[in-house]
Amino acid sequence: MEKWFGKTAIVTGASAGIGEAIVKDFAKHGINVIALARRMEKLEALQEELKEAKGKILVNNAAVGISSAILNGDDDDVDDKIMSTVNTNFVGLVRMTRKAYKLMVKANDYSILINIESVVSHIVPFTPFDTNVYSGTKFAVRSVTETLRHELIKNENLKVRVCVTVETEIFGAGGWTEESAKDFLMKYEMPALKSSDVSQTVMFMLMLPYTVDITEMIVKVVGEKF
Repeated sequence: MEKWFGKTAIVTGASAGIGEAIVKDFAKHGINVIALARRMEKLEALQEELKEAKGKILVNNAAVGISSAILNGDDDDVDDKIMSTVNTNFVGLVRMTRKAYKLMVKANDYSILINIESVVSHIVPFTPFDTNVYSGTKFAVRSVTETLRHELIKNENLKVRVCVTVETEIFGAGGWTEESAKDFLMKYEMPALKSSDVSQTVMFMLMLPYTVDITEMIVKVVGEKF
């Protein structure tokens, strides 16, 4: 981790949960952290400040899950929920990556892009709650992450890596609170990952040599049933 000491990291969705855990772990290792919620405009406002930063890290963690059916409900309301989910989980991630990549190229130092996915980027579990297009956006993130890796190869850029970690938490997709998710897990005796577990996988990625890409890392708690 010494090679990242004093470097700059941008973490989206950093106000709670996984994002907050990542911010804390970065700070423990001397990484300068810019913590954002879900608004890319804040990154644009910080571009001047970030120009001189070396060895940048971007963690795309921001996501929103809204408990709503696609087929049922008021048209305008459902449309708003669909667009909010797509814009935050997918469009925002792509735009944030484009902005951060330009800063990384200018820095001309080793950098890394890390996308936090979900188990629903692989499967669509049958659940008691409606997840709208949440799963679709996570499938899209998995696809575009590999597309980014291809583009880096075509650009002959060997200093910027793109990695992805997949966590198995699905309750964000249903708009559950932390307490309601815990109650559900206890009722059905289901184990769950901690935010710190996912953060540690991100730290592991940073420990690897610059020449190693983690194209996908699926993280499951012991006893996971799906």
